[in-house]
Amino acid sequence: MEIRYFIRTTGERVLDKSISRELGEDYTLLIDTEHNSGKAYLEQMLIISEYPSVFMEDDIILCKDFKNRIEKVINEHPDEIINFFTFPTTYMKTSVQNFHCYNQCCYFPKGLPKKLHDTIFEKNLLHRRQEVMLREALFRMGIKTLVYRPCLVQHIDNGSLMGHHPAFSRRTPYFIDYLDELGITYEEARTGENKNKLIRLLREKFKEIDNK
Repeated sequence: MEIRYFIRTTGERVLDKSISRELGEDYTLLIDTEHNSGKAYLEQMLIISEYPSVFMEDDIILCKDFKNRIEKVINEHPDEIINFFTFPTTYMKTSVQNFHCYNQCCYFPKGLPKKLHDTIFEKNLLHRRQEVMLREALFRMGIKTLVYRPCLVQHIDNGSLMGHHPAFSRRTPYFIDYLDELGITYEEARTGENKNKLIRLLREKFKEIDNK
């Protein structure tokens, strides 16, 4: 199965260097030139529906060995929506969830985004926030999301072009690169002591980014 990679952007952000490191030129930019996130998202859903697709935001850091890691998970669950970044500060096991939250990095099976697109229009679920439209469409269609842990991407969250502001709560200490660096398994990350180690490392990693 050939998986395609798409990045949503307004074209104003500089992508993190991890994207070129892990994907090279093997991705497609989907540019929202109108700053109309909801409208752009609906148009983009039709584009990505043609392929098994990893659909990403432009403010993320990819883990090391990203393609091998993410495609291994996808090949084990090719017919499910998989969210690789959600509930960032919560320790949780890989599980199926009714509630879809965060769109930093999600996998969609071929053909499903068009069905979601059509449901949004048929059920009049139009909203300026793409996350709201997607969540409502999934609910109406009875589709659940597989939430994968540990997170294979990190949310930079250094200010949103949609008007959001940086917040520690939208970054995760459970980024797989942090676990690897500290030699902590994900199971071990559930303890308070190890979570504190991960949080300290997260803050260290973001000092330079936050001070720009």
